[in-house]
Amino acid sequence: MRRSELGGLNRHIGAWLALGVLVALGLAALLWWALGAPPLSGPGTPSTQDKLNLVKIALTTTGGIGGVIFLVIAYRKQRLGENADRRDVTRLRDERFDTAARQLGHESPAVRLAGVYAMAGLADDWPENRQNCINVLCAYVRMHREPEPPEDPRARREWHGDGQVRQTIMSVIAAHLRADAAVSWQGHDFDFTGATIEGADFTDAVFSGGLVRFYGATITGRLLSFYRAAFTGGLVTFARTTFADADATFAEIRIDGGILEFHRATFDGGTVTFQDATFASGQLRFRRTTFARGVVEFPHAAFAGADVLFPDAVFAGGTVDFREAASWDVPPAFDEGIPADGLLLPATPPG
Repeated sequence: MRRSELGGLNRHIGAWLALGVLVALGLAALLWWALGAPPLSGPGTPSTQDKLNLVKIALTTTGGIGGVIFLVIAYRKQRLGENADRRDVTRLRDERFDTAARQLGHESPAVRLAGVYAMAGLADDWPENRQNCINVLCAYVRMHREPEPPEDPRARREWHGDGQVRQTIMSVIAAHLRADAAVSWQGHDFDFTGATIEGADFTDAVFSGGLVRFYGATITGRLLSFYRAAFTGGLVTFARTTFADADATFAEIRIDGGILEFHRATFDGGTVTFQDATFASGQLRFRRTTFARGVVEFPHAAFAGADVLFPDAVFAGGTVDFREAASWDVPPAFDEGIPADGLLLPATPPG
C-alpha cells in the first residue's frame, strides 16, 4: 500500500473515531434530557436502577456504533488493498508487454520467437488488452519482407529466421481461433494489410466476428489452408490480395452468417479449391476479382442459401469451375459476357 494511501487511511480512521465519540456524547446527552434533565445529586436524582438502565442503553448503542465504524474501516482497508493489488497486476503486465515487445524487435530470430510466445501468453492473461497484444503480433507480419533470400550467407540466415518467426505468429493466431483453444481469440480483429503470407494453416479456425484483413497482401510460397474453417460472423477479406502462383484450400469450409470476400483480388496461378464447402447463409463475394491464371474450383460444394456473387469479375485466362457442384439451391450470380472457357458450369443444375 502506498504511503499516501496509508496516511489517508489513518486520517479516515481518526475521523470515524472522532465521529463515534461525538455520537456517544450526543447519545448520553439525549438520554439525560429524556429523563427530564435530573440533577446529578440531591432530591430528584435518578434511582440506581435508572442509572444502570441508562448505562446499558449507552453501552449498547455505543457498541453498535463502534461495530459500524469497525466495519467501515475494514471495508475501506480491503478496498485499498484490492486497488493496490490491481495496480501491481497492471504494472507487472505492463512490464511483460514491454519485455515481449523488445524481444520481438531483437536482432536474433531466437529471441524474437521467445517474444512471440511471451506476447501470446500475455494476450491470454490480459483480456482487456488482448487486442493490443494481437495488434503487435500482426504488425510484425506486416513488416516488409524481401520475396527472395539475399545472396549474403548471414543475411540469408536472417531472412530464413524472420520467415520462421512469421510462420510461428500465424500458427499461434490460428491455434487461438480453433474451437478447442484453451483461450479463444475469436471475435478479435487481425490486420495483415500488405503482408507477404508464405503459407499459413487456419484448419478448423472459427471466424465468429471481428475483422480479418488480408488487404493488399501477397499469398505465395506454401499452402494457405482454411480447411474446415467456419465463417459464422464478421468479415474475412482478401481485398486487393494477390495469389501469386500460390495454392490455397477452403475445402470443407462452412459459411453460415459470416462474409468471405475477394474484392479486387487477383488469382494469378495456382489452384484455389472450395471442395465440399457448404454455403448455408452469409456471403462469398468475388467483386471485381481478376482471374488471370490458375483455377478456382468448387467440387462437391453445396450452395444452400448463402449469396455467392461475382459482380464485375474479370476473366483474363483463369478458370472458375462449378462442374462438380453437389447442390444448386441458390446458384452463384454472374454477369453476362463471361468467356466460355473462363466459367465452367454443370451441364445440368445439380440436385
